[in-house]
Amino acid sequence: MSKLKDQLKVILPTLSKEANHNREPEVKFRLYALKAVVESKKSVKQACESRGVSTDFFYEWGGRLLRRRSLSSLKSRSKKPRHSPNQTGRRVEKRIRRLRVAEPAHGPERISFYLKKLFNITCSPSTVYNVLRRLGFVDKAERKTRDPRNT
Repeated sequence: MSKLKDQLKVILPTLSKEANHNREPEVKFRLYALKAVVESKKSVKQACESRGVSTDFFYEWGGRLLRRRSLSSLKSRSKKPRHSPNQTGRRVEKRIRRLRVAEPAHGPERISFYLKKLFNITCSPSTVYNVLRRLGFVDKAERKTRDPRNT
């Protein structure tokens, strides 16, 4: 018999009160699938097959439930990254902000030129433009649109 299965046998009865107040379908599904495997007299593999879940599912969610000892551990977590590794650094953003505040008429090309000249920071004009947009210096109304008559 699985060690995790034995440990979950002890924990699951203590969570019954919390389970009665739970309304989330994915948490209910995971809880009832875990309960069915734990209460089964079959091996983990056979019980999972009869329930229609994988053994990886049992060990993943059972392990989470064992660690946190709360039904909130059966909720899905966001897969979104917490930070972007390619985002421009704060130091560079501060310099771009200072240059733009000092001279509001300067565009991304000129700010990029001054970053290189004054601070020896290489930053492309497109990156400068994206930072200006993120900082709120460029509005949609201010953006110039291409005039089709000039092409």
